[in-house]
Amino acid sequence: MADNFTILVGTVGQGMNVSGDSGETWTKIRNPIPSECNIRALRTYPDNPHRILAGSDGLGLFRSEDNGVTWETVDSPIGDKQVWSVAVDPKDSETIFAGTRPEGFRSRDGGKTWDKLSMGVNICLIYTSDAADEGLGVALGGRRIIKKKKKKKNKKKKHIL
Repeated sequence: MADNFTILVGTVGQGMNVSGDSGETWTKIRNPIPSECNIRALRTYPDNPHRILAGSDGLGLFRSEDNGVTWETVDSPIGDKQVWSVAVDPKDSETIFAGTRPEGFRSRDGGKTWDKLSMGVNICLIYTSDAADEGLGVALGGRRIIKKKKKKKNKKKKHIL
């Protein structure tokens, strides 16, 4: 494990803090993320762990390209919604999902344009599993749904003697 690694902590009511020295010292993020806001979702990009997305309540999405040192607002239609989860497709990092209250959104171009997803739920949590072969998933009211690739089974013939 590296001697120094970056830790980001999103909070409810106290914004976000970053540590670039494995948690020894902390810096409160203040711009453009207000220090009193709610950060409910953090996600690193699977192909570049220095790129990070943060979802907030009523302020939309933010992105950092440098381990959380600086942030920019991601232009999206979800700025006034509660962002509960953010996911980046592990096979295509240009595809981003945002789970909000009450809807889900998808961008296929890195956040430049967004499509509202018709999911028929009042709260939507979208995530990627830590297990790469599990794919993308959606959590609905505590129930986990995973879109998996079907694995081919090797059928062994039974021999009767």
